[in-house]
Amino acid sequence: MVEKEKGKRPIMIWVSRLVTSSRLKSPFASSIFKVNLIQNILMVIFFIIRGGSIVPTFWLSYVSVFVIWVNISPVLIWYYDERILPSFFERMVEIVGPKSRVLTSMFKFDMEVFAGRNEDLSEEQIKREISRQKNEDYTMRRDFAERIKTKYDTLFKTRWWVMAIPWCGLMYYIFLSSTASLEHGGLYGYNDYWFWIVFAIYAFANLMASTGVWGIIITLTAIHEISGCSIKIDPLHTDGVGGLSCFGNYAIATTLIFSSGALWLPLAFDLMLGSPLMTHYIYLIVFVWMIFTLLSFVYPTVLINVRAKKIRNAEIDIRRREYEESREVIRIMNDLRIKTNYMKADATNPITAMVYYFNTELMREEFEHFKSVKLYPFEIYIFSKLISSVVFPLLIWFVQSNFRTWFGLG
Repeated sequence: MVEKEKGKRPIMIWVSRLVTSSRLKSPFASSIFKVNLIQNILMVIFFIIRGGSIVPTFWLSYVSVFVIWVNISPVLIWYYDERILPSFFERMVEIVGPKSRVLTSMFKFDMEVFAGRNEDLSEEQIKREISRQKNEDYTMRRDFAERIKTKYDTLFKTRWWVMAIPWCGLMYYIFLSSTASLEHGGLYGYNDYWFWIVFAIYAFANLMASTGVWGIIITLTAIHEISGCSIKIDPLHTDGVGGLSCFGNYAIATTLIFSSGALWLPLAFDLMLGSPLMTHYIYLIVFVWMIFTLLSFVYPTVLINVRAKKIRNAEIDIRRREYEESREVIRIMNDLRIKTNYMKADATNPITAMVYYFNTELMREEFEHFKSVKLYPFEIYIFSKLISSVVFPLLIWFVQSNFRTWFGLG
């Protein structure tokens, strides 16, 4: 289970603890020479002893899953746990707050001062009040982000077994039901001790896979909840998409990790060779996996985009109304030149007039900024990563389909 320390993130998920507990500085080296050392040695011995009994297509399956996947999966889970998840929540504090929170308009506060509604406040008091409201807003957003972070961080680390139980149960059933197919891979049924050794490594690999799938579910669930919160759009943010790039980066990083599951495709198709009963199950799993890979990026980014558009339209409407109100006040000052109940200050006061002229230009400028800002966190480099996450499974599929032809196996 995950232990907690007051004021700190819950300690790492069990996979990350295995990766970082080594004296080796590189997580990848730790995965090879510590986490998977025994599995790697056993697979080398297996290849030496049974290599002559393994058909060429099964070599591709073994290398993909039992060599590459087994060694990279702990690193991918560690990277999600210790890099992607914390980075997302650190950036989220800039733009996300409670849904009920209405951000204070500093300009409206200043206007009340000029209009005489807070005329008793000194300049120093006004500055302190504005600073207090800004700090209060940041503190509220930070505390809210911290609650969301703790919730999903803890879910990922403590509830990984929710996905592991059904996932591993299904995958173990497929393996144990595919004895005829596994004979092509040099495994000869339940009485063969190498069958159980390879199954143990297969079981560990699926435990890694189920943890990765759980990370995808955490991603989708977290962004779904965040989409219902108050999102602060910053038209001048350096990312060019109103500050929403953190959602795109989070989604595409998760998708790329999930796309590594393509390494399982050769084994999936090889298990169908002598087991027609498994064919439908395996094709269904592969199809769902490919759809899920694409949706793991499209769903969260579209969800945030729809929510951000509503917020942007509301912001544009607010500035349009404030612009019209300021223009109306300026018209009154220019045409009537009298004191009004709306303003306690003198209507001909040049400072008062300057404030309203300034507000008019400010609202016009902010209106244009909000109107022109792009809200879909889909930049060129993110698009290229998405393409690679889709192309990689297709490439593996293509290699598997043509392996026999290339090697003259029929």
